[in-house]
Amino acid sequence: MDQYSKNDLVAYYPLNGDFNDKTDYQNHATSTEISFVNDNCNNDKVAYFNGTSSVSS
Repeated sequence: MDQYSKNDLVAYYPLNGDFNDKTDYQNHATSTEISFVNDNCNNDKVAYFNGTSSVSS
């Protein structure tokens, strides 16, 4: 998020373990059928979308 001014963003979701908006606006999202898993390089908290998943704010 450092490369963007907070004034430029309405919401920022880094998808790093939750769906909370990291801007001052706090436009938190909810998810349907999305989980956080380790990826093939063993990085943790990677969002997994199964094709019918969704995120809405």
